[in-house]
Amino acid sequence: MINSDFEDYYDKSFNILMPRTEFIRKHTDLSRRRELKILADKGVKVARCELGADIGNWDCIDVVVFIESNTHSDCYKKLVGKHRAYEYYKNSLCMEYIENDGKTYKYLRVGRRQFSIVSKVNEDHPISGNQEVLSITELAMSNEIVVDSPIYSIDYVMKNGDYTAIDYNQSQRLQGIINLKEKEIIEELEWYFSKIRDIRKEDM
Repeated sequence: MINSDFEDYYDKSFNILMPRTEFIRKHTDLSRRRELKILADKGVKVARCELGADIGNWDCIDVVVFIESNTHSDCYKKLVGKHRAYEYYKNSLCMEYIENDGKTYKYLRVGRRQFSIVSKVNEDHPISGNQEVLSITELAMSNEIVVDSPIYSIDYVMKNGDYTAIDYNQSQRLQGIINLKEKEIIEELEWYFSKIRDIRKEDM
């Protein structure tokens, strides 16, 4: 059964076909800083993310201030100057704003299936989630489990050919992002949970 704080279009099928498998899928389990640290520990280049009180020596011009750090909603973040954030948002989580090529590059993983989604940033609201999708490309399947989540995404921005991760969503909602059939998603979830069981048996 799914233990989640949001709904997705394949939920009913999962609960019917995999009733004995617990799928913990929550947006609010980790703060953005802890999520990015998970990526950094795996060697991924990530944007700096600290409390406002700790950004005084940053060399960037602007920062993204997260009013609520345990959510991926755009309603809880704003773009402000670094000095203003340092003065007025000392207890809020801040992430350096990286000037980029005007696009975001999302890596989406659903079980073994991998996708690259390129979107155009809204020039008037550069940190808004209201972006125009330019392309969706399915990559080669992978049987490697990199992180402890069957459905996740990583958002990158690019500057001078260099990619930096700005968001790691361990519980990515698929509705409105990609058009996979429910049975395809369930098949990938079955693979993931079977693989996890095998790995745990090997570790015993």
